[in-house]
Amino acid sequence: MTMVMFGSILLVIASSSCYHLTQKTLSSTASPFNLLAITYGLAVVICLTAARILPSETGLIETVRTHGIAITLLSLAVVGIETGFLMTYRTGWSVGVLPIFINAGVTLALIPVGFIFYREHLGAANIFGIILIVAGLFLLGRR
Repeated sequence: MTMVMFGSILLVIASSSCYHLTQKTLSSTASPFNLLAITYGLAVVICLTAARILPSETGLIETVRTHGIAITLLSLAVVGIETGFLMTYRTGWSVGVLPIFINAGVTLALIPVGFIFYREHLGAANIFGIILIVAGLFLLGRR
């Protein structure tokens, strides 16, 4: 594993842990969309600052021109993910269980996509893993 890969994985783990702990503690009386608007407003400032510090070959306008549809779909997906997690935590799900439950469900949903569109293959160990995921989802869903 390269240092970049290892560092990237650590960044995701640390950021995701912070994400879930913060989502769990947000006020249940505040509008989820107000919370997200403020969060994303700050995220825009952070991203634009980072883009100036670590510039790329393409600027903001060129990026929108090249990836506009994908950016729009990603934006919708991000708002759906954020709202879904926030609302699910408000129903009392555990911070130690919900991320596992969601990630396992997403994995199951993406298996046919990988198989059909990306020609990914499943071996015997993968199929056994899928069976374990389904069993795990059943056990995690029992509250």
